[in-house]
Amino acid sequence: MSAGPARGTRQAALAVAVVVGAAVVGHTDGHGAMVSPLSRNAFDRVLPQYLGGRNSLCNCGSSTAGCDTGSRGVGLDGQACLYFSQGCMIGCATCSNTDQQAGGMPRGNESNDCVRGSQPAGSTSQPTLPKRLWTMNRNAVELSVNDVYRFHPWRAPGSAPVTDACGTAGGTIAKFAGPGHAVFSTVDVNGTTVKFGDKGSVALPKGPPTVSWKSGATVEVKWGMRFNHGGGYQYRLCSLGENLTEDCFQRTALDFVTGSQQLEWLNGSRIDVPNPQYVNEGVIPVGINWARNPIPFIFGARPECANASSVNATDSTGMLCQQFEPPCASSAGWAVTPGSNASSDVMGPCSGNWIDGLIVDRVIVPDGLAPGLYVLGHRWDCEETSQIWSTCADIMITA
Repeated sequence: MSAGPARGTRQAALAVAVVVGAAVVGHTDGHGAMVSPLSRNAFDRVLPQYLGGRNSLCNCGSSTAGCDTGSRGVGLDGQACLYFSQGCMIGCATCSNTDQQAGGMPRGNESNDCVRGSQPAGSTSQPTLPKRLWTMNRNAVELSVNDVYRFHPWRAPGSAPVTDACGTAGGTIAKFAGPGHAVFSTVDVNGTTVKFGDKGSVALPKGPPTVSWKSGATVEVKWGMRFNHGGGYQYRLCSLGENLTEDCFQRTALDFVTGSQQLEWLNGSRIDVPNPQYVNEGVIPVGINWARNPIPFIFGARPECANASSVNATDSTGMLCQQFEPPCASSAGWAVTPGSNASSDVMGPCSGNWIDGLIVDRVIVPDGLAPGLYVLGHRWDCEETSQIWSTCADIMITA
């Protein structure tokens, strides 16, 4: 099991400068996607230009050169990680589509972007997340002026709206497209064309089920990231015969087997995440666990944090560069992500913009669920940004 962390440390130490994709210019959006079961969002992975992680912003430090994608390749080649919603804050009925990024921005300063209105039953206009689950700015006084992330999605899991339950290609409308905001390349696979701004629930092709699960069974799921913005996530089901909406997915959220969270490296080796964190208070759907993203965010954009040699490094204000203790034991710190030429794009053995593996969980299929075709949704609520990343996979449920 030690092979995984050692590999990540070696890669960070051997980082080389290569030109990266446009979305890394200035500041980056957090990219993430479900890898297993294989998502609809990865339908363009078969195109030659995306093989080996090339021309993709989902897998490698350099989207030009590509990399050894290992166990991430099937689900993160192509543009699977570019389906999301942005400008999505708790207390708002809709997402603004604008690009709130590093540093946070209280909702009070975004009143022109926040449309009040009807929200899901049980949702809130105020943060509910216990401080032990925070993934950003953990030394701030709760609800103080310095608590700048308090209205971002993870601070009340499931309460923030989305533009689409399977993600919007590029995350927003054309007005806000471009480097540092959102990018997506028009693709055509077997007659299905998806372009920037298309809603995943409508535009993505339905496929045959990629897995078959028994009602009442415990099953394994995986997701991976390219850029990390903290927060946490949940898996949910919606019957294929219904419209793929948040309301549908929220009716059948899957509970986690608590304590089952693992990290899987590119070569398939795994470690257990020590003391994984879950929350079922102040969440939507009511009472169903969300899991905290176990990979700590690193403030790589701050000069004092870009190439730290200590996990206890701080920036000029005294804030920790690394937001919490990483799940794999190491004192190696972090460095520029292998292949990237952006000094703010940093990772450690299992921290920062972690491209060395996947996050694995076991979830419980509800007992008595009617057999048939379903869509599995993965929703990642970020904390550093007001973004939500969504992917959907076709599955079969049997009795």
